[in-house]
Amino acid sequence: MSNIVNQIENIEFKIKQLARKIELIKEENANLVKENIGLRELLVEKEQKTQAIQALTFEGANALDEEAKGKVREEIDRYIQEIDECIKLMNNL
Repeated sequence: MSNIVNQIENIEFKIKQLARKIELIKEENANLVKENIGLRELLVEKEQKTQAIQALTFEGANALDEEAKGKVREEIDRYIQEIDECIKLMNNL
């Protein structure tokens, strides 16, 4: 009889241990869910910032391209003027 009582007490003890472990796991799960939500929000924010930076970079690259094109056009116009002056000088000879 004593053996059965000991086994029952042992089973009760193990049940209480399992109940404590379940509570700890539930708490940990709740904390992880909160952390996951926070990380997802942070990820969305970072993605939005990345998209904004990419848009600015693209606009900046286009602006630089336009600036470079303008400089090349100015240089070509200057060369054309020099060629025209050379032609005028040759015609005067």
